[in-house]
This record gives sequence, structure tokens and C-alpha cells, in this order.
Amino acid sequence: MKLQSVGIIGLGSIGRRHARLLHALSPGARIFAYRTNRGALREAAPHVTEIEREAFFATAFDVIVIANPSSLHLEALREVLRAGITTAVLVEKPFCLPGEAAAAQALMEQFRAVRVLPGNSLRFHPAIARLKSAMTGGAGRTVECHAHFGTYMPGWHPYEDYRTTYAARRDLGGGVLLTSIHEIDLVHHLFGDGAVTAARVGRFVLADIDVEDSAHLLLTLERCPVANVSLNFFERPADRSLKVVFERGVWSWTFGQPAALLAQWDGERVNETRYDVDAAVDAMYLSMWDRLLRDDFDDFELASVFSSLRTVDAAKAVGGGSGWS
Repeated sequence: MKLQSVGIIGLGSIGRRHARLLHALSPGARIFAYRTNRGALREAAPHVTEIEREAFFATAFDVIVIANPSSLHLEALREVLRAGITTAVLVEKPFCLPGEAAAAQALMEQFRAVRVLPGNSLRFHPAIARLKSAMTGGAGRTVECHAHFGTYMPGWHPYEDYRTTYAARRDLGGGVLLTSIHEIDLVHHLFGDGAVTAARVGRFVLADIDVEDSAHLLLTLERCPVANVSLNFFERPADRSLKVVFERGVWSWTFGQPAALLAQWDGERVNETRYDVDAAVDAMYLSMWDRLLRDDFDDFELASVFSSLRTVDAAKAVGGGSGWS
């Protein structure tokens, strides 16, 4: 795909990241954005031309990025598809709210000529490509996996009050389960659909937000009998990691580190293989956009997106709702 014109809905931190990387990958492309100016970031974004809503929905784009608050994703997608102004739309995570999944699927069925892609960037990280290769190697079948992401949400953006951000607000689709859904999407992407067998979900530390700040999920998946996913909004320093246990080996990787490790048992000894990976946060976004620009859509499958939304719903039901006091 050769980009000449890109449209972005929402110009917060993630919208600006997409704009910056698209400018780097396709310097000749013109990048336009429509935003409501209700967010904390009001200054102009480099390489972006802001236009009014009417002009945006009357302009043809090669691709549109939906990067507004989570609760607004589906309505933005509906407007884009009905306007007929592009043939490709990338929707930032969590794609839509769990209760909107059926409506989203019906909408895409109605507009099948438009390619709708999930912006779940973690599945495109260079370390995950290495893991997929290891899964087809000699380590045997997957027995269990552990995915963790702990971060201090109040410290994300020094330019805004965290209590007013979408991540902290129920009405905007916030909470750790949806905001940090990357890990849930990743285990479904790697190991298929499944079910929540146990969960603990609640607000345990950040008393001044109205959404859950912690979630622990135990899943059974089609290709992994036991998957543990743990997420929180209060961990300092932040930690993000993935471990996959095979019959004859263990894959381990920590986000931000320049290597992943496969320790494999050959019957007599443990052989360790180090895989060098790009440790920069941008690496997974660049990989995602590179795939899209090369028309390589294999890893953009939507099945894990909708599995993840079902998992979020089930986790809240099994784990005690949202745990608000």
C-alpha cells in the first residue's frame, strides 16, 4: 500500500505516535486529523494538518486510524464506514467495548469491502515473531503461559490529571482490563479462544478512579491448558513480561530488554538460545505499520480481538464485578 493521504480521529498521545511513525515510514504522505479538542493535549502535532469534522468526512484517505477514547471507537468506525472515505481502517485497542462486539461484527459484515484492522500492537513486537518460531520448534506443545503488565497509570502523562483520562473513567471505557488489553489479546492471538476459569478484578490502590486498577485472570485456551494474565495500574517501576512453558523448554521475555531467551531441554542438558530483539517501544508499532504497508495482513486477524472482549466480560463476572467500594 502506498500512502498518499492518512486520516486520524483523535490526537492524543497514541494518535500522535501513529502520525509520527507514519511520517517516518511514508514522508510524502499527507496526514490529516480530526479531534474534538476535549483532551489535555491541545498543541499542534508535527506533520499533521487538523481539519474540521465536516471536511474530514468529505475527504478520501488511503487509511484511517481511530485513536479516540475507547467508548467512542465503534461510533467512529460506523461513521467512517458509512461515509465511504477509505478502504482501510485501523482501530486502536480495545477496538470497542465488550457489549458492542456483536454490533461491531455486524457493521463489518455490512461493509465488507473495507479492511478493518485491530491496532493491537503488542502482537507485532519482534520478540513475538521469535516466539512464534519457537512454538513450531522442538520444545514440544505449550503447557502454560504467564503474561504480566504492571504500570503506574497516574504517572503516564505529566501534562494531565490522570483522574480525568479515559483510562481512569468508566464512561470513556477505562479500567485496566480494557486499557491494558494487549496481554489478553496476545494470549488469544497465540493460543486461540478459551474460557475464564478464575479471576479477581477490583480497585485496590487507586481510590480516586471509578474503574478497576487490578485484574488477575486464569484461562484455559485451545492451544494452552493454563494461561495466567495479571494487569495493574499501580506498579512502580513498571514491569511487562511473558513466559511460555513448553514440554521441553521455557521461553522468557521482558518488555524493554534487548533479548528474549529460550531454554530448551534436549534429554541430557539445557541449551539456551538468546534472540536479539529491538527493545524500543516504537519497534512493535513500526512492525505493525510495515506489515500493513506491505499488504501483509496475516497477523491482523480479528478473532483474538473478540475473544479478548468476551474474556474481559467474563473476568468481571467471575472476578467480582469491578470491585468498587
